[in-house]
Amino acid sequence: PFPWGRHPGYIGPRHYSFDVIYQIIVSPVMLAVALRLDPAGTLPGPTLWKLLACGNVVLLTGMALMACYMMPKYRGTFYKHRPFKQYVDEWMWEKRDFGNKGQGQDFSAGTLPGPTLWKLLACGNVVLLTGMALMACYMMPKYRGTFYKHRPFKQYVDEWMWEKRDFGNKGQGQDFSRADVLGYAVWTWPANEKIGAWLEANWERWEKEAPAFFTENWCKRIRSSAPREAIPPVLKRKFDLATANAKEAHRLYRRASFTFTEHGDEVGRAASAKVIPE
Repeated sequence: PFPWGRHPGYIGPRHYSFDVIYQIIVSPVMLAVALRLDPAGTLPGPTLWKLLACGNVVLLTGMALMACYMMPKYRGTFYKHRPFKQYVDEWMWEKRDFGNKGQGQDFSAGTLPGPTLWKLLACGNVVLLTGMALMACYMMPKYRGTFYKHRPFKQYVDEWMWEKRDFGNKGQGQDFSRADVLGYAVWTWPANEKIGAWLEANWERWEKEAPAFFTENWCKRIRSSAPREAIPPVLKRKFDLATANAKEAHRLYRRASFTFTEHGDEVGRAASAKVIPE
C-alpha cells in the first residue's frame, strides 16, 4: 500500500538506511518474543538463532565490503538525506546530458520509452506464464489443487497435521504432530471433540511414559489455553485439583514465612514475602 517505502529513491537514503539498521536491531528482539510466546517449545530456538546470526553476519559483511570498495565520493549517497525530488532537480535537470532519445541536456527531460516498456512487460508475462505452466505440468497431480482451492491454515492443520502427519519437532508419531498443533494459536486448533478424545485416551499413558513433548510447559499450556469444552471431565477434575493444591501450598508457604521476634518489652514483626512460582 506504500510503494514509496519500497525503494530508497523515493524518500531518500537516510530514511532507508534507518530502516535497515532498525531491522538488524529488532530481528533478535522479535525472535526472542516469539520464543517467549512459545511455551510448548515447538519452534527450534537454537536453529533459528543460528540462522539469524548467520544472516546478520552476511549482511554486515556485505555492507562493509560495499563501503570499502565503492568510490569514496558515493558513500554519502547511502546515508545522506537526498529524496527523489532533490535528485531529479540537482542531477537529472541540472547536470545530466543525455536522455532516452539522444544526447544533450534537452533530452534529459524526455518522456518515458513507451514501446520499450510494453516489450519488457510482455516478456515478463510470457516468462511468468511459462513458469506457471511448467510447474503445473511437472508437479504431482494431487497437489495441483493446493494452488487454487480454498484451504485456510485451520483446515490445513485439521486435515494434514492432526489427521495424517506422523512426525513432530520432538519425535516421530502422530502424538508428536498433534502436540505441536496445540502449540499454535488456539483459533487454529481442530474441533474441541477431537482434542478432548485425544487427551482423554492418552493422558494417563503420557504421565507414565513421559514422551518428549509432555513437558511441564506443554501441560501448563493445555491447562491455561485450551477451551473448557476441549478438556474431558476426568482431566478437568485433575486440573482443578492441581490448581487448588498449588494455590493452597502457595498460601501456606507465604503464611509460614512470617515470623515473630521478641526484643525486650517490644514485640517486633519481621516478614519476608517470597514469590513462589505457581
